[in-house]
Amino acid sequence: MVLVLISLAGLTAFIIAAFSAQKTTNSATVTADSLSLFHAAALMFVAFTGYGRIATMGEEITEPRRNIPKAVVLTLAVVSAIYIAVGLAILHLGGIASFEQSNFNIANLISDPSWRWLVVIGGVVAMSGVVLNLVLGVSRVVLAMGRRGDLPQSLAHLSSDNQSAPAATWATFAVMAIIALLGGIESAWTLSAFTVLVYYGITNIAALKVSSEQRFIPKWVSVIGLISCFGLVVLAALA
Repeated sequence: MVLVLISLAGLTAFIIAAFSAQKTTNSATVTADSLSLFHAAALMFVAFTGYGRIATMGEEITEPRRNIPKAVVLTLAVVSAIYIAVGLAILHLGGIASFEQSNFNIANLISDPSWRWLVVIGGVVAMSGVVLNLVLGVSRVVLAMGRRGDLPQSLAHLSSDNQSAPAATWATFAVMAIIALLGGIESAWTLSAFTVLVYYGITNIAALKVSSEQRFIPKWVSVIGLISCFGLVVLAALA
């Protein structure tokens, strides 16, 4: 919760600083075709993936069939509002061309050093939260695959108190660090978008196999989700 609040404070600081500054224009232009739009949509999909964590808390939530869908919709609505506000703030500070020239670092768009530091701190904390979340989630998948024999069984080793999986956790962290260090932001983001879209596509396939009695949403929603996920993968690859 603390990490989330600090991250939101950083974004709020950026929005306030942006609209407090004088509106600027940038004569540079950024051209894009229809395939680039789908590529951007695939990349943006990563920014919404956190809502899926809510669905994993079915045993901890009262009336999950009713409350989980509400929580997912509310989460998507709040996050969308925040992203729209950030996007409008970027446009106020010179538009997409200025954002691209800043190496996609919104802190570089802020001239006031006080506001800039707040944005930087919020960004660092936000990324730290993402890393912790991913390491925890992916390492548990690695642990399960080690137990099933899909990965080396040494990755299924637990600590002496059976409370953590150090081998799976360190292996996950090492792979993520290598991708981030060698691939750069663009490669890491693209790979993340690809894997997340495939993951949610498979999730929609699984949802189609759920019986009518246990289904939360109509089957056609899962069909649209399946087509959208794999469609974005193909179109993004062609961009």
